[in-house]
Amino acid sequence: DTILPNYLWNTGDTSSQLEVIKDGFYTLQTINKGVCLSSDTVWVRFRPQLKVWFDADTFFTCQGDSVDLIPSVSHPVLSYLWQNGSTDSQLLAQFNQGVYFVEVKDSFFVARDTVYLAIQPNFSFSLGNDTVLCEGQTLELFPQIKVDSFLWQDGSMLNNYLGSQPGKYVLFAKKGLCIFSDSVQIQYDMLPKGIVLNDTLLCETDTLLISLQHPSYKFIWSDGVTNATREFTQAGNYQLYIQNGVCADTVSFAFNQQELPFFNLGNDTVICDNDSVIIDATVNFAKSYAWNGGETTSKIIAKQEGLYGVQIFDGLCFAYDEIFVETSESPQFTLGNDTSICGNESLLIAPNINQQVSYLWNDGSSSSSLFVSQPGTISLTVSNGNCEASDTLIVYACDCLNIFVPTAFSPNKDGLNDVFKSSECYMERYHMQIFNRWGTMVFETNDYDIGWDGTANGSELPGGVYVYRIQVVPLMNGPFGNKQPIILSGSFHLIR
Repeated sequence: DTILPNYLWNTGDTSSQLEVIKDGFYTLQTINKGVCLSSDTVWVRFRPQLKVWFDADTFFTCQGDSVDLIPSVSHPVLSYLWQNGSTDSQLLAQFNQGVYFVEVKDSFFVARDTVYLAIQPNFSFSLGNDTVLCEGQTLELFPQIKVDSFLWQDGSMLNNYLGSQPGKYVLFAKKGLCIFSDSVQIQYDMLPKGIVLNDTLLCETDTLLISLQHPSYKFIWSDGVTNATREFTQAGNYQLYIQNGVCADTVSFAFNQQELPFFNLGNDTVICDNDSVIIDATVNFAKSYAWNGGETTSKIIAKQEGLYGVQIFDGLCFAYDEIFVETSESPQFTLGNDTSICGNESLLIAPNINQQVSYLWNDGSSSSSLFVSQPGTISLTVSNGNCEASDTLIVYACDCLNIFVPTAFSPNKDGLNDVFKSSECYMERYHMQIFNRWGTMVFETNDYDIGWDGTANGSELPGGVYVYRIQVVPLMNGPFGNKQPIILSGSFHLIR
């Protein structure tokens, strides 16, 4: 019989063969015929299987983008070979969708792997053009697209956004693996400020000047005028359109014109020398008066020739009027002193006037002279066309107003001043009384021809002061148009 040897591996295995799975030294001892011992050792080193692989079976990219295809290998290799002939360790894949493969080699093995490149079609959207808004306005950003998600610049994930502040607004939209973005810039213009046009009331001869100054504002008036400085001559309601970039505002105002106050000093006038005229400018609407002579009253007295003007202020407007005052020389004349006529006497009154005048006597006649045959009051008014002058003359019956009464007499029978009596005049009645110093009447007569001889009851009175009272009624009408008595009284001396 054959006796098989005994086996013992350093792994402890006792079989005649050993399956190893890792690198290492492997030793086998054998005992043959139960006596002989032998051993042997072998070094076993495993060469790994060459493997190549991609991280995914399919890579996704967006149209226009690229993907680096980088294969993983189990151990270093000697070469790479791509389907397009490239021998680089990685391949930049872009534009073309499809299958890509790589083949790698080492000293013993060749390995190969494939990958699929899927390209997602592009999509696009727009937030619109950059925009300038007016102060207070907002802009709703709402892209009309269907995507998986939105992301705005501030982290908001809503599908719309309300722009209310100046700045850049950015939206990232994701669909599948692809992310696209758009942005819009919002700027703000300020509303026009600081332009105020108040309603204005001026006089009808005044104009309104408006001057507007601003470096960035544009001005358009309601009638199309675009001047920043403008003079208004007509009353009305006006509107101004003010533009600052995209912002605009409108201001309105009313320009009214008030009629000038009216007054009239009258026509130019003529005054006589040494005369005056009142120039009256009084009106109920006047607030103040200013004459060209410096006066501030509503009326003045003009005494000299000249131009007199006044300006009236009614609280808003001024009005002016003037008048010329001319002086004219007055006629100069006199009818003379009062006089008297007696009986059938007549008197010619003919005043001497050295200029051309018209005459008007109080009896209505207009001749340059007048015959007077009756006592009374004579008056004459003359006019040179501008000025008048008058004078009056009293014509008495005889001269009873000028009766002479002596202040003394001496009844000594020497034939001189022996009787006390007055001078004579034409009279209708005559009455004379003599009183002593105690008031006792010592003589009385109604006969002009009888005077007092200084006696009473046949006896001589002593010398001294005596008082007389004489009443005379003139024969003709007196200066007042009636037979008014004339009374004379006084004192005189009786001399012994």
